[in-house]
Amino acid sequence: CTRSKTFQSNNLWRTMGTTFLVFFIVLFSMLLAPFQCHGHPNGTSTLKRYATVYCDGEGQHLAMFIIGGFACLMPVLFLAICTWVVLVQLPARLARSDAKCLESYSFLIRRFRPG
Repeated sequence: CTRSKTFQSNNLWRTMGTTFLVFFIVLFSMLLAPFQCHGHPNGTSTLKRYATVYCDGEGQHLAMFIIGGFACLMPVLFLAICTWVVLVQLPARLARSDAKCLESYSFLIRRFRPG
């Protein structure tokens, strides 16, 4: 068995895409934690996941809110890129019979069957 000593970017894209798809829901639910508040009978509210952090838009909550807001851009960007690949890139590459492209983006299309 011989191994190729050249770098194959299509394998990198396929691996990164599959990994991100596997962890997408878990990652996105963690990123949304600063936006999920739970009200209390005394009128205050705290984060559902972190009961010691008050939802007041100050201090810890503000820092978590800003970081969480910017971090939420990552999965949204991933979805935008995947949509662009499927709607724009993939049809053009399939028309040219680009097998490397098909292999790179196989994590998007392999499990889906028409009909």
